[in-house]
Amino acid sequence: MPAVVLQRYLLSAASVSTSIPASTTTALGAFSAPVPLGANWTIRLRSVLVNLYCADNSGQIQLQNAQCFWLLLNSAQSPIFTVATTNSWLSPAYTAPKLTGANIYTRGDLDQTVSSLDQIGSVVTFVQAQGNCTIQNLDAAAAHSVIVGMSAILEFESPGSGE
Repeated sequence: MPAVVLQRYLLSAASVSTSIPASTTTALGAFSAPVPLGANWTIRLRSVLVNLYCADNSGQIQLQNAQCFWLLLNSAQSPIFTVATTNSWLSPAYTAPKLTGANIYTRGDLDQTVSSLDQIGSVVTFVQAQGNCTIQNLDAAAAHSVIVGMSAILEFESPGSGE
């Protein structure tokens, strides 16, 4: 019998906006808020998407990699397990074209069920989604602005989250 989805959460992160200095490489991450888990939970880790928005039309921003993760956290909200949905090293790196507001994204749908019974030696009490980008400014003379955002889908198959 297939699992019944009791609750589906659409998670998003506050976008991280920054100006990348000339001729530098920067790693940026966007995190969802941690979702609390109660006793005897079963969750399905679904899609995580990370996007890079080039805020100007310089054509000087290069995306070197984009990665999406699920983080299973303890009561102190420190990672116990990290589950990658994508590990996207781009080869060659992708240079955003000269388009106003170019938006580049990668998404991974893990579609993996995890339950409180899977824990060995540690207690998972929160789950969190994360999206990372490594970005290079190819312009030797000027800084350029980017925004990194993240969204994810989490499903509960048991009432262990207290809902």
